[in-house]
Amino acid sequence: MKYLREQRVQEYHPRQQLRSRDEPDFGTPMSDPFFCIQYQRDITFEILFLVNAVIHKGIINQHQLSERFFDLLRSQPREVNVAALKHICSYRRPVFDAYKRLKLVQEWLLKNPKLLKIPKQSDDIMEVRRLVITPTKAYCLLPEVELSNRVLRNFKEVADRFLRVTFMDEGMQTINSNVLTYYVASIVRDITSNSFPQKTRVFKKVRTILSDGFYLCGRKYTFLAFSSNQLRDRSAWFFAEDSKISVGDIISWMGKFMNRNIAKCAARMGQCFSSTYATVEVPASEVNAELPDIKRNEYDFSDGIGMITPDLAMEVAEKLKLEVDPPCAYQIRFAGCKGVVACWPGKDDGIRLSLRPSMNKFQSKHTILEICSWTRFQPGFLNRQIVTLLSTLNVADEIFWKMQESMISKLNQMLVDTDVAFDVLTASCAEQGNTAAIMLSAGLKPQTEPHLRGMLTCIRAAQLWGLREKARIFVPSGRWLMGCLDELGVLEQGQCFIQVSTPLLENSFSKHGSRFTKTEKNLQVIKGFVAIAKNPCLHPGDVRILEAVDAPGLHHLVDCLAFPQKGDRPHTNEASGSDLDGDLYFVTWDENLIPPSKRSSPPMDYAPADA
Repeated sequence: MKYLREQRVQEYHPRQQLRSRDEPDFGTPMSDPFFCIQYQRDITFEILFLVNAVIHKGIINQHQLSERFFDLLRSQPREVNVAALKHICSYRRPVFDAYKRLKLVQEWLLKNPKLLKIPKQSDDIMEVRRLVITPTKAYCLLPEVELSNRVLRNFKEVADRFLRVTFMDEGMQTINSNVLTYYVASIVRDITSNSFPQKTRVFKKVRTILSDGFYLCGRKYTFLAFSSNQLRDRSAWFFAEDSKISVGDIISWMGKFMNRNIAKCAARMGQCFSSTYATVEVPASEVNAELPDIKRNEYDFSDGIGMITPDLAMEVAEKLKLEVDPPCAYQIRFAGCKGVVACWPGKDDGIRLSLRPSMNKFQSKHTILEICSWTRFQPGFLNRQIVTLLSTLNVADEIFWKMQESMISKLNQMLVDTDVAFDVLTASCAEQGNTAAIMLSAGLKPQTEPHLRGMLTCIRAAQLWGLREKARIFVPSGRWLMGCLDELGVLEQGQCFIQVSTPLLENSFSKHGSRFTKTEKNLQVIKGFVAIAKNPCLHPGDVRILEAVDAPGLHHLVDCLAFPQKGDRPHTNEASGSDLDGDLYFVTWDENLIPPSKRSSPPMDYAPADA
């Protein structure tokens, strides 16, 4: 003001003092600074959640949500409102008149009732709502259709009350652990002798949400559990309790968790939230839960592996629509057990499912056999860790360069050469009967069919991205295989049995004009030295050099890696400290990728440290 007076700027003194207008004068106020809109009369939770999703995405500003906007939602049925809000949420640009746009979309949907048809959901596929919480905000995301789990299937009547919450930073990246703690300066530490990490406000906020829960659209959400995959993603399940079902009721139904170790107890609870397919019910009279474990030298050679009879395996395959090509092993969840069951003949004693004590993690009365994954054709790809270790073991770097150049050349040719495209699709894509391969088999060409060219372009881009970011180099003489056990005891230490299926490239339309009318297998028993590894692999001893042999008694095992039950230490434990509860192993029999010494380096000791 002194400067303005020196410049002789005329002063004006108003009779009334200036006033600042509050938010209500500009529209409906934001009733909650965290979630925007928490409650509206006669608006259901489902609709209110979608309204918040539209606001959080920046399509509509919360101040545009007038009473006329909500009256418009009250005037239309649920199906119209859900479809309209999902459609608006797909916009890439903001809307400046929320009422007008909602009205236009509702009228458009009413004129096109086919757009309102909701696809039927099975027990295995459900819509899950998601919420992302950052240090300063929260974002409601559109519900996503995904594979369900044991808990969601049992409580499907209240499935809409489950919420998946993810903690992220402001850049929508995985929140770093360094954000949760900080250390005092060295001079302060020297004076106070305090070197303990101090908790930040972000940590306190996350802890408060986990311990006290939060309110969202009129519901109080409480922490329930998390799976192992969710823990890596900083995610967890929350549940909105009602008068009939509480979090305690759900945990009691899941089973009895007797482990006093907090981390293990949480992992056992998360086992019930693994994404699975529900197949057949197996009564207790058909289950042997005491199949002896094979232990030696304080190692468990059968850790996580059991057996299933061929008839039960076929029933499971029929439930999964895999009866044409039934798998020989399944990764399962059954009651409180987890692991893999491989197909072996029964003893005609009525026992169809045999489980080992190492598979039992907690007590549960659940009797549905749930499937996580199964053995199938999975092409082999290197990654940066495996390349580094093989190079350390004296595999020439020129070999990786040549394999990479060959892969890039084929990916570039697949857009113009149909034979090369078919070769890439059937050899390096996991699903043989994919749409692009069927279209190629029918005689369509990417030069004249835009949809086919678009799919091939996406496949090419995905593989080039993996090559650039993770060094995912395709290995024709390699596979990713599920580990299982030689129950007959015919394999010696240092041996393994591998029988892989290979797509029949003679199906190419340019040679025979055939379609994928049925799935055919070209089985190959691998013989000779093989290199195996399991992610993550950081020690040279994690790459194991084994001898693949032919064992007629194991010929029913296809697309899996059979380890011996003999020896001083399990080969699974030598490879990154893994086991047989569903781990996938990279296997290659390419002589160029086998270390010249043909011997394994001494393995690392993965025994847990004493508490």
